[in-house]
Amino acid sequence: MTGIKKRWVKDYIIGIIVILIVFNLSFALIIRNYYYSSLRQLLINKVNTSTEFFNRYFTDKEKITFLLKNYVEDYSFDEDFIIQVWDTKGKVLFCSSGLNYAENLQSDYILALQDKVHSSIYINNITMEKLIAASAPIKVDGSIVGVLRIITSLREVDSRIKYYITFAIFISFVLVIFLFILSLTFSKSIIEPIKDINEVAKKMARGNFDVKITTKYNDEIRELAETLNYMANEIKRMQNLKSEFISSVSHELRTPLTSIKGWSETILTSDFDDLEEVKQGLKIITKEVDRLSDMVEDLLDFSKLEGGKIKLSLENFRLNQEIHDICNLYKGKANNKGLKITEELDENDIILADKFRIRQVIINLIDNAVKFSKQDGSILIRTIREKHAVKIIVEDDGIGIPIEKIDKVKEKFYKIDIKKEGSGLGLAICDEIIRLHKGDIVIESNEGLGTKVTIYLPQNEVS
Repeated sequence: MTGIKKRWVKDYIIGIIVILIVFNLSFALIIRNYYYSSLRQLLINKVNTSTEFFNRYFTDKEKITFLLKNYVEDYSFDEDFIIQVWDTKGKVLFCSSGLNYAENLQSDYILALQDKVHSSIYINNITMEKLIAASAPIKVDGSIVGVLRIITSLREVDSRIKYYITFAIFISFVLVIFLFILSLTFSKSIIEPIKDINEVAKKMARGNFDVKITTKYNDEIRELAETLNYMANEIKRMQNLKSEFISSVSHELRTPLTSIKGWSETILTSDFDDLEEVKQGLKIITKEVDRLSDMVEDLLDFSKLEGGKIKLSLENFRLNQEIHDICNLYKGKANNKGLKITEELDENDIILADKFRIRQVIINLIDNAVKFSKQDGSILIRTIREKHAVKIIVEDDGIGIPIEKIDKVKEKFYKIDIKKEGSGLGLAICDEIIRLHKGDIVIESNEGLGTKVTIYLPQNEVS
């Protein structure tokens, strides 16, 4: 066994063994305490009852001695208990076993001389047998004249305790074997799917994202498999988008470069007699250079955003003035399509934000609105001041966005129509800029009816 399987089985079994050892030790102490306590209480009750009877009804010392002798002799055939009568000097007067051998004085006898009923466990110094004894004082007219002891062997009790402990250890051993087999089976159910996932992950690392992980378990391993499958699908999708983006950018770059090269060659080979034609060529070159510049700016911004290198420069500025300037900038394009641009701006227009980046976002939104609006359509730009936020709304009645594509338009490299101009990064960049402002962009659209884009900008420190 290696790896996770070895660690799992080792740690699991060691943990179980430690628990079982603690359990068996606790069980042994409890069972021993139970049997010893029960037997101790039985002897104490027995000796206490006997001495109370003698002490209460017999006051003559000679008579009580005679009765004690008979009482002891009655137990001469009892194999379970030994009854002894001791004097106050540590001498055995009577013993039901008939063996009045000297014994070491035990705590039960010593405490009985102090008018206490007590028991003790000890080893007989002659037979080396483990015994338990209970002693109680014998009184005549309130004076202690001797001690009554009841003794029994702990052999059977210890044998029974040993049996239960052995049985508990056996059950524990069987349980360890069962849990060992169970842990092997359980670890296998984890290791095998992980091995499968690892093999598929290696194939994915080599660029094969068509492989899929399947698992029959409905647990965290299944979640891991589904996450890797999702990751593979996302990588494939991003690769496809990247390929489309490269194709689109290549086309976007080729078109203006072709125009620039063509008009440059035309101007260079012309005899400058037709000044208007030269001006027209230079205008086209300028326009195409602007297109290339915009694309390069998008790519640079995207690179900075991806690398987390864009830092906001927050300042208080007038939002209305920026919107006026941008609308004037697009009046020419709008007039060419017969578009009407309307502004409905809140008078309280001072906001705290990065002026350059917010301008960049609004330009992108208005540019999209102009680009995708129908002939003779309309574009509405509104600002709404709320308690802790400002809303900037750009709304048009253009071609709209298919409902199934609304969630994708803010993704990197995504273009609804790859034949259209653009890098597919505009809205992705706008979304990242607004996120840096801790805001949000919400896009609502109906295909053929227009699009509404709402920017939410938190405002907590506007002066």
